[in-house]
Amino acid sequence: MNDVSIEKDDIDECINIAICIDDNYCQHINPMVYSIEKNTRERARIHIVYYKLKAESLENIIKLNELLTNVELKLCKVREYQYDWLSKFKENRLPTEAYFRLLLPELLPDVKRILYLDVDMLILDSLGELYRTDLGNNILGVVRDFPFTNDKSSWSYFLLGEFGNRYFNSGMLLMDLVAMRENNIVSRFMEFILETSQHYLLVTKMLLMYSSFIM
Repeated sequence: MNDVSIEKDDIDECINIAICIDDNYCQHINPMVYSIEKNTRERARIHIVYYKLKAESLENIIKLNELLTNVELKLCKVREYQYDWLSKFKENRLPTEAYFRLLLPELLPDVKRILYLDVDMLILDSLGELYRTDLGNNILGVVRDFPFTNDKSSWSYFLLGEFGNRYFNSGMLLMDLVAMRENNIVSRFMEFILETSQHYLLVTKMLLMYSSFIM
């Protein structure tokens, strides 16, 4: 991604971040949230995407939110039909929550841009510059997974052939939700998964790479 700022009107005023959790992951969000609170100087909103959470998990989120100053936690529940839809892909041995990030254009209809982060991350610097990176005509900003893309004998080349150097880590995604909605990316994701999921390992990453070819 290029370190180029874009016009403020093209994205939201505050930094929108998404994390996807279940009860197990909820136990581990505090370090990430505190690291964002400490190091991001701008106002940030963290959308916590979930399907079902126990009362103690929800209580932890509420208490954590009360301790924050420039970061707001906002719950975002996956709907029943969406969860049932995603659950069809269980043969990939990934938890259904791993696919929640694919629904963000639908789940957050009023958000223009989102920074998706895995919950096991720590943020060591302000996210403002990253969040405002110019994506050009791309719907995603990603980082190549260099241990794989730099090794032509790696399984990324085995799976993707000549496109093996485009394999990336899906734990951080800068997503243009407006462009994704305009191009019906969610429905195209779902069609692609249904047609191909039984053939791939780590289908989420394969899907997200596929999106770079359909723009």
